[in-house]
Amino acid sequence: MVNYDDTFQALLSELKLEGRYRTFAERERIAGAFPAALRLRPDGSKQRVTVWCGNARQVICGRIISQST
Repeated sequence: MVNYDDTFQALLSELKLEGRYRTFAERERIAGAFPAALRLRPDGSKQRVTVWCGNARQVICGRIISQST
């Protein structure tokens, strides 16, 4: 029987080593404040950014407009 978890983990590791694994910024839109948004960091903090592009086929772009701690 094939262990799919190990197979997929190996394939994902290979993609990451090759630099072909894509990650996307977690963000939260601010109602009435377009194009401002909040970037949700892995540590749980939020950072205010301006969203310049948001196409799912593009890397999510942002420019810091103020720092939140």
